[in-house]
Amino acid sequence: MNDPFPFLGDKLKALRKDRGLSLAAAGDLCDVSKTMLGQIERGESTPSITTLWKIAGGFKVSFASLLADDSDRYLQVAIGQEEVLTEADGAVRLCPVFPFAPETGFDYFYVTMEPGAGYSSTAHPNAKYEHIIVTQGTLTLICHGRPHRLQAPMGFRFVPSDSHQYINETEEVLVFQNIMSY
Repeated sequence: MNDPFPFLGDKLKALRKDRGLSLAAAGDLCDVSKTMLGQIERGESTPSITTLWKIAGGFKVSFASLLADDSDRYLQVAIGQEEVLTEADGAVRLCPVFPFAPETGFDYFYVTMEPGAGYSSTAHPNAKYEHIIVTQGTLTLICHGRPHRLQAPMGFRFVPSDSHQYINETEEVLVFQNIMSY
């Protein structure tokens, strides 16, 4: 039989160790026998749904988090080496560093703009906030009809419910990070 959650044992053991609990103490906390917890940790037993709910409740974590595959918990990205989207004949470059994933709830983009370049964006009604972090140069951001001049190092957050513009009015390359939270 193929175990659908081969990482569950390691995850449970890490939860227990992080909290400094013995198998017996964790069993008491979760109302599951220490024998059963040990079997799950060693991959000798696949717990029932009821047992998983008890474990989630005892450790005060979500049920889904126990079943989530964390094998991708480390991800290194070479910015600009992957897919790069362009506007304004290449003067605006957007690199999706960490595309949206339900477990993170955000998109993360690395943006560069050549001197004099600009870009207009439509409203993002599905987003709660847009976060801008200017790391090089000066960005003129026009949102809700108001210009905001953001000089590195500076951050700015707004609700992207209307169209908005990003403009590099300077003679140097502009670099900023854009994080959309949903």
